Amino acid sequence: MEAADQMFGGLTPELLSAPIGTRRLILRRPTRNDLRTACRIVNDPTIAFNVSTIRYPYPPISGWRWLSSQGRIKNSAFHIAYLLTLRSNPRHFAGAAGITVGSGGPPEIGYWLGRDYRRKGFAAEAARALIARIFTKSDAPAVVATARTTNVASQRVLLAAGMARIGYGRGMVLQLGRYVPLRLYRIDRQMWEKRKRPAL
Repeated sequence: MEAADQMFGGLTPELLSAPIGTRRLILRRPTRNDLRTACRIVNDPTIAFNVSTIRYPYPPISGWRWLSSQGRIKNSAFHIAYLLTLRSNPRHFAGAAGITVGSGGPPEIGYWLGRDYRRKGFAAEAARALIARIFTKSDAPAVVATARTTNVASQRVLLAAGMARIGYGRGMVLQLGRYVPLRLYRIDRQMWEKRKRPAL
């Protein structure tokens, strides 16, 4: 475990497993009881076209595979997912978000929202919470994210979360079966600490 800790900047699945609270959300790990609702919400072509690892239609078996893969270290990386549950009604959730650690660079965040919860600021709220969790639980120097060049809404989310555009890249979208252009985003620890510091 010591070697893994060094590889991941001190992050482990256990350190990332605790719920995260924000003003309107509780980010918590999914359970088997959540799968039916999660599969229904994510079964949306607009999500599949913008999230690289999701297909449409989204069958229940994909949900089981997603749940069973959580926290498992594979190919020197692991992924932790959170459901975005509403503080006002914890039985309902707006979508999901996640942290991928140890993929050959800084930790990466991602997210998706159900149709009924878009354009309400939930994604940016969740992204800020994930960034804070990474920086407070590790010595990672930066956090990164990507968005399709056609996904303007996601680009706005990442900017609202304090991230900066750093260039372009390409990534595979399973739904399309091909690589697509991406915008690359990054926030350095120093930038994050400066943003969270109260103004004098």
